[in-house]
Amino acid sequence: MPEKSLAKMVAIVGLVSMVLPCAAYADYLTGFESSDGFVAGQTVDGVGGWTVKEQSTYCIASDSLPYSGLQSLQVGTTEKKVCSVWHEITPATSATGSMRFEARVAVGADAAPLEGLLYLGSGANISTQNAAVQVWFDRNGGNLLYKDGSTTKTIGAYTAGEYYHVVADIDLVTDKYNLTIVGQGINFSSQGVAFRKSTDVIDWVCVNSYTSSTVNNGYLFVDDLSVVPEPGTIAVLAAGAAVLGRRRVGAR
Repeated sequence: MPEKSLAKMVAIVGLVSMVLPCAAYADYLTGFESSDGFVAGQTVDGVGGWTVKEQSTYCIASDSLPYSGLQSLQVGTTEKKVCSVWHEITPATSATGSMRFEARVAVGADAAPLEGLLYLGSGANISTQNAAVQVWFDRNGGNLLYKDGSTTKTIGAYTAGEYYHVVADIDLVTDKYNLTIVGQGINFSSQGVAFRKSTDVIDWVCVNSYTSSTVNNGYLFVDDLSVVPEPGTIAVLAAGAAVLGRRRVGAR
């Protein structure tokens, strides 16, 4: 192999080895199983980096509707309450970077309609007003919705008790993201969705349920949630290493 090609391959492999170990925030990949430190039926406040903002009694690890394994995060109540739990993204993704958010989300099969939200944003105020990315189950129309800038858009009707795979590839340079949601009756993809609120950083994710009355109540379940920085960069580096590896084999 020519010396220059070998040097390039070593450089790329070195970069991959540097990037891949930090490709996932280790304290933020969770299935909410007991192996992650969660105990079924107990609050998740203070466990695995999660902080309950409102109603810790109703933000618990649960084994009643897991996507995989034994447990999931259950947020909600049969009372008229707002329940929310959030996690800081550390290190935060800055304006020069990108990230992938991924989760499995469901509304309980035995629950009346509730509003359940997933949102990512920035700042000390953990609220929808500070959310750059927002996806939610609508308690009134039974639809999955998302925000494209200030516009609310409908994805389609969801089925209670069924998990939906939510993936958001987020670009802090353009303040846009690509959204994909797949599950029972829904196979949705939209490119270049505008942030609800422009931001230079995304440093938290929040899971929220809102019940306006004892009629509109229930539970939102979240499982297998992760945040991974710059998946595109990782893929490019890995592909470059693979190409050079094939060239090396062909040169023999």
